[in-house]
Amino acid sequence: MNSAAGFLFFLLFSVVQIAMYVVVRRQLIPSFLIGLIGVIASIIALTLMGLAQGNEIYQAVFAGIVVGGLLSGGTLAMALYFLSGERRLSAGAPDQDARYMPPNDEPPAS
Repeated sequence: MNSAAGFLFFLLFSVVQIAMYVVVRRQLIPSFLIGLIGVIASIIALTLMGLAQGNEIYQAVFAGIVVGGLLSGGTLAMALYFLSGERRLSAGAPDQDARYMPPNDEPPAS
């Protein structure tokens, strides 16, 4: 294979990361399921990219597992972190105006 195939596999890896992030944030599929699918797809894409660049099979698999797994795990962790933050805000303040209290500029009464 040539470097064009490697670029296509890297592009596939990028699309998997973006799709995984968006699906988790929008809660379209359960987080565990999309995380499992996303991590496996990322590992496969980066392994194929390594093979397309002419690496040995063990190098490509190792890089796919380490890099693909860690980057996908990081993407999943960020999506879950921001999702839990949104849930906390929506559970704590039912009204948008209740979250913001304007400053009291009047001096205290003596």
